Amino acid sequence: MLREQEREIQRWLICALEYLTDSLKLFKVYQIEELERVSRPNLLLIGYFLENILKSCIMKIENKKENECFKHLSMELIKKAGISISNIKEIETINYLKEVIIWGKYPKKGIGNEGEMIIDLTEEKLDIFANETVFLTKKANLKVLILLNIDICEQAFQIIISQMEKDLIIYFREPFKRINQILNEMLRMCENQ
Repeated sequence: MLREQEREIQRWLICALEYLTDSLKLFKVYQIEELERVSRPNLLLIGYFLENILKSCIMKIENKKENECFKHLSMELIKKAGISISNIKEIETINYLKEVIIWGKYPKKGIGNEGEMIIDLTEEKLDIFANETVFLTKKANLKVLILLNIDICEQAFQIIISQMEKDLIIYFREPFKRINQILNEMLRMCENQ
């Protein structure tokens, strides 16, 4: 039987899975319409998905019965969740998603022009532009984002099941299994374009 903390972590994972499932639906629409970008609503869903995964890890690490972390997705949240990221592209992607989560629900009034780089930290720049909307414009960037999600989820699963009774692990294996299936489906769609 799940304890209160484990039930709460499971609720956060299920909520994360809902965001990811809807992100996949939007991604399929992009495929059908052959769009060359990923829109703001999809990036928001992916960002919310990651934020919930990280907060579930934080609850486990800090032995909390409910989420007491009110920060948005950031490298600080990643570290607090016990997740290891060192690749500059992945760090740039997290920093970009942080901005999308905070500001992506609003029009980009006067911030960024079409063709202006939002992030420019490496020689191999993330190709992200802003005008009245915010979106990823290259499939390679989307692939980085999906692979980053896969890596974070693999680490998160290990964090969440650490020191857990074996008969309880099944309650967490199933949501992560579904999350992994969705992320791999998105990756295949990205690679098939």
